[in-house]
Amino acid sequence: MSALSAKELIAKGVAQLERSAERLGKSYEICLKANRESPADEDYDAFEALAGRFSRTSDILLQKVFRALDAYDLYESGTPLDVINRADKRELFDDVGSIKRIRALRNTIAHEYELEDIVRLMNEILLLTPDLLEACKRSIAYARELIES
Repeated sequence: MSALSAKELIAKGVAQLERSAERLGKSYEICLKANRESPADEDYDAFEALAGRFSRTSDILLQKVFRALDAYDLYESGTPLDVINRADKRELFDDVGSIKRIRALRNTIAHEYELEDIVRLMNEILLLTPDLLEACKRSIAYARELIES
């Protein structure tokens, strides 16, 4: 893969990540105010939206942006753990454990089919969303700097 096409992939991933992170942030703010003890219908809708946006943002960050950065640096694709470890070396997040928990939570969300199960996961989603948003912010800044070089 040429450096130019890798930069184009990075730019495309960053654009998707920016939009997704913005929507995730809005859902996060709504869900912080929602009643998690005795949710109303609109709370369930908000929780489901947050869970979906959390998963989507995690996927874009790990599967598109981190992998595009790896392609630019001519790394083989590798496992998700390989991708996370290389992103850690780029200092795109503070705590590799948090990113691993985000990835595991994304996988759990993807296999939860009952709305009540999503509500059960809300506290963990709310706990990890700030870490995910910070990783997005740092990754976007890193990628923009690379694209402009």
